[in-house]
Amino acid sequence: MLFVLTWMFSGWLSMNDGSLFSTDTPSDQEIAAVAGAPNWNAIPRDEAQHLDAQVIEAEWFAFGGHIYRRQIYASGGQWLALAETSVEEAIRHRAFPDSGVVDAATRQLAPGCALADSVEEYGIYATAPNQSERQFFRAICGGVWFDIDAANGTIRDRLDTSQRAYGWFFNSLHRLDFPALVSRPALRTYLIVTLCGFGFIFSLTGVVIGWRRIRRLPNDPGRLPNVPG
Repeated sequence: MLFVLTWMFSGWLSMNDGSLFSTDTPSDQEIAAVAGAPNWNAIPRDEAQHLDAQVIEAEWFAFGGHIYRRQIYASGGQWLALAETSVEEAIRHRAFPDSGVVDAATRQLAPGCALADSVEEYGIYATAPNQSERQFFRAICGGVWFDIDAANGTIRDRLDTSQRAYGWFFNSLHRLDFPALVSRPALRTYLIVTLCGFGFIFSLTGVVIGWRRIRRLPNDPGRLPNVPG
């Protein structure tokens, strides 16, 4: 019963999507603070015409007071470059900004923000599993955590105390996303399958009760009498 009730509770949380606690959407002021106020007129108007032929998508975004150009290739990789420089001068040895660049941007969010750190691939508060085309940094500003998508400089999540509580309630109960289990995928899979088996067995009790009710004879004392309409 304890297992079923906790699973139902986590399922209800999944339908609520955390809005019962607070929103994880950053405010317009926080978005503007991270972006800064760069000079968009500094970008040459014909810059897109000089991109590498293997670039399938290009994006310009503001981050930390600078304008970055994100170049995505057919192979799935990406390169970032400062758009204030020409394409020929672009530094293309870095796929993501380093923590120093992120720190400079997140200092504008609130006073006393801790140094940004890369988000672990797994964890109870992990924004998403790290992939080759994605990297996330977390800046802790007092009681609020900001997860920065280094691929395009956006604030992916804003986690205050209530949102972190939601992460524990939902991820741990519904998906067993405990660090000790996620680092052992075989054990985690075994526990999930075992618990699902217990849930299936528990659901069979309702089938048995219903089957017994259907098989009751007409003279069964427990059967309700037919009342004329």
